[in-house]
Amino acid sequence: MNFFKPVSIQKKSTDKTKVLLFLVLFGFSFLNLYIVFRNHYSFNTFAYDYGVYNFAFYDFAHFRVSQCPVYLFPFPITFLQDHFSFALIILSPLYWLLSPIFGTYTLLFIQTCIIAFGGWATYKLIFFKSNNYILALLALLFYFVLLGRFTAATADCNLAIIGSAMIPVFVYYFERKNVTATLLCFLFLLITREDYPLWLFFISGFLMIVHRKEKFKLKLSALLFVLSIIFFIIIFKFIIPGFEDENKKYNLFAFTALGATPLEALRYFFHDPLRCIELLFINHSKNNYFDGIKLDFYIIYLFSGGFLLLIRPVYLIPFIPLIAKKMYADDPIRWSSESYYSVEFASTLPLMLFLIIAGLKKDDTKLPVAILVCCLTMIMTCKEIYRPAEFHRARLGSPAKYDLLNKDFYLIDPNVKEIHQALKLIPGNAKVSASSKLLPHLAYREKIYYYPRVDDAEYICLFKKDTWPASQEESDKKLAQLVAEKGWKILIEKHNFLLLSNK
Repeated sequence: MNFFKPVSIQKKSTDKTKVLLFLVLFGFSFLNLYIVFRNHYSFNTFAYDYGVYNFAFYDFAHFRVSQCPVYLFPFPITFLQDHFSFALIILSPLYWLLSPIFGTYTLLFIQTCIIAFGGWATYKLIFFKSNNYILALLALLFYFVLLGRFTAATADCNLAIIGSAMIPVFVYYFERKNVTATLLCFLFLLITREDYPLWLFFISGFLMIVHRKEKFKLKLSALLFVLSIIFFIIIFKFIIPGFEDENKKYNLFAFTALGATPLEALRYFFHDPLRCIELLFINHSKNNYFDGIKLDFYIIYLFSGGFLLLIRPVYLIPFIPLIAKKMYADDPIRWSSESYYSVEFASTLPLMLFLIIAGLKKDDTKLPVAILVCCLTMIMTCKEIYRPAEFHRARLGSPAKYDLLNKDFYLIDPNVKEIHQALKLIPGNAKVSASSKLLPHLAYREKIYYYPRVDDAEYICLFKKDTWPASQEESDKKLAQLVAEKGWKILIEKHNFLLLSNK
């Protein structure tokens, strides 16, 4: 087939198209699943955040909102005090259906399914707008090959990964005028993260502009526009303060360059707009180590098709809160292309770019442009994955967590199987203290502590060299004291692994 030839309108998909759709959707979904499953199996997931997520998932499924013993705060807090989100509560009934099959991999499986759902919606939306199956397939391919889809693997499971994948689903049902499905997606997104109502405010505003001549869609998007800002105010004015206590205050609004609160930040935009624009591009951390991080992100995503947004600037509107949240943050890691801090772009950019491409006046330019964008994106993604670790100055996680171009990524330590067998010796109802890389595998229980916190634990399970937040010396000293003075007995000691019991 000549991909540069305009494709005629097709009312029904061919068998060949269905096969291609299956290969792209399920092939990349399987790859994503393999990456996160392999990381978890190889003890490359961590107490923060996957251990916390697994405990909360188990806790919510048992109709509890308990103080999470994994946290290292000097005072007890619940998951909801640290992450404003009810999305995990909504998903928690799936624990009973899926955990007998997937165990502590369940959330990773659910997240991968939601990512696939977002990819499917991207395909369906672009076909609905273009009547071009090849263009829709290229949009789906683009959705999966963006760098942010891979770097998110360093975060294992995250509400931002889950929520952002639902944006294409929301937009697709909106465009199809399916009010019930649109509102359900909208409500799920509202409760996913505290910043999502603001993002939905901009997305709804964008939909109002592009559908200003369509009465039904204009009214629906206007309603969502108003509801978004109302819910944003309710969250910060009433819901978040309701979760705070004398010890734990909301601290996720970390944009001190703009102000201490969202209201102060809004005032600063009007007070000094030029400075606000400047902050989008400069290092405001006062540490030269982070020079160029923002520029690096812009280069990656401009060459990954972002340059097309300049053709239709109105399509930049959904990215305004994403760029602001990213580049105004106090923590420089958030400015980068690393971890999950670009995953919203990986879900939204395919929609915006391929809607622009579908709207090009000349049919014979659509496929060449789409193919060019996909090729450039694959080059940028491979280039970034293959870059030596020292170039990733702001990297949060190990490049080994998604370095598909490195043969070592596919090798698993032969001792891993023995360790998994050893973990089965710990009863499901036992109280356990575990080091960071082991804790996510043991978090489906009422009492799970982050070693060196022990409290009333009955078992201690750790990697001797996995000592954070304690130093190696502090960890070794505490371990020796537990064995010598507290009556703990070593059940298994192999390689770097230790299993102890006080029973």
